[in-house]
Amino acid sequence: MRLTGRVSRVDGKCVRYADPIGAHPALANVIVQRAEEAGATGADALAVLGHGTPRNPQSERNVFEQSERVAAMRRFAEVTTVFMDQKPFMGDLFSLVRADSS
Repeated sequence: MRLTGRVSRVDGKCVRYADPIGAHPALANVIVQRAEEAGATGADALAVLGHGTPRNPQSERNVFEQSERVAAMRRFAEVTTVFMDQKPFMGDLFSLVRADSS
């Protein structure tokens, strides 16, 4: 996009570049809201799922940070982080959590 910083001029237009939504602290509230809309309760384990990629370590950090924010809210029995394309894998979820899933 030929950006030179947070605010750039490209083809005579002003382009403002913001942090990725995945890094915004308010996203943790959205994660909790969506989990509760799906029926999650305080007795449940919550898995925060990220795509994951070895090409961009910041992507991984964002997912772990959101999980930490959600865990700090203490709304669920436990919170873990899983990924589709890197460890810990989503397929390993049930070996990672202890909360009863009944």
